[in-house]
Amino acid sequence: MKDEDLQFIKDLLTDRLQELLSHADSTVTGMTQPKENFADPTDRASHEAERSFELRIRDREHKLIKKIKKALERTENKTFGICEV
Repeated sequence: MKDEDLQFIKDLLTDRLQELLSHADSTVTGMTQPKENFADPTDRASHEAERSFELRIRDREHKLIKKIKKALERTENKTFGICEV
C-alpha cells in the first residue's frame, strides 16, 4: 500500500478514535451527575432503559476502539491491508 494511502487511513482512524473517546467521556460525565428523582415510575423506567441502551452502545464502541488501535498499529508497522492468512 502506498504511503499516502496509509496516511489517509491513519488520519481517518485517528479522527474516528477521537470521536469515540469523546463520546465515552460524555457518558462517564453523565453517569456521575446526581441522580434524578422521578415522581412517575414510568418516567424512571424509561430513563433506566435509555441508560441501559446507552451503556450497550458504549460497550460496542469500546470494542471498536480496540480494533481501531490495532489497525493504527498496523499502519505504523506498514502491514495494514496485507492479508494475515
